[in-house]
Amino acid sequence: MTAVPDERWQAFDDGSARTAKALADTTRWGAFLSDVAGFDAEYFGITPREADYIDPQQRIVLEVTVEALEHAGIPAESLQRSQTGVFIGACVSEYGYLASRDLSQIEAWTGTGGSLSIIANRLSYVLDLHGPSLTIDTACSSSLVAVHLACQSLRTRQSELAIAGGVNMLLSPVVTRSFDLDRAADLHEFDDALGPLA
Repeated sequence: MTAVPDERWQAFDDGSARTAKALADTTRWGAFLSDVAGFDAEYFGITPREADYIDPQQRIVLEVTVEALEHAGIPAESLQRSQTGVFIGACVSEYGYLASRDLSQIEAWTGTGGSLSIIANRLSYVLDLHGPSLTIDTACSSSLVAVHLACQSLRTRQSELAIAGGVNMLLSPVVTRSFDLDRAADLHEFDDALGPLA
C-alpha cells in the first residue's frame, strides 16, 4: 500500500484550483502496479502495435492465467480446443474510455482492446479454449460470481475444466473520487439523522 504515484493522475490535472482541490481531497492510498504497460506480447503471439491498444486488465489475465496453469502442472497448450470455460470478474473499463478520447488515435484494435467483455474472450481466443467465455460485472462481487458460475458450468458439464478469477485496475481518480463523495454523503445523512438526537 502506497500513496498514488505522482505521474498516475497528472493527465487529469487541468491546472485549475478546483481540479487541484478535487485531486487533493481524493483518497490517495492504494495498491499500485509499478508498470501497467509491461507485457510480453510476443509470448502470446500479439503484435506490439496491437498490444498497445489492449487494456492492461486483459494483459494481466493472460499472464496470470498462464502462470497459474504452470503452477498447477497444466501446460497451456494442452488445453487447446478443449471444453475449458473462462469466467473472469471485472467491473471497470477505464482504459477503454481513456484510450478512445482522441478520435485521431483510434485503430482497428481500439474496440476489442478496451472492451470489458473481451477480457475473458481474449484468454479463450489466445489459448484456443472452446468452453463458455464470460466477463462478469456484478460490481464488488464480480470475482465471487465468476467462481460461482465456473462451478455451475463444471456441475452441468458445460465445461470440462474452468478458469475463474478477477481483475480490477483503476487508471484514473474517477471511481475513487465517486466512492469518496458517496461515503461523504452517507456520513452527512447519518449526521443529519443524529442531529435531533444529540
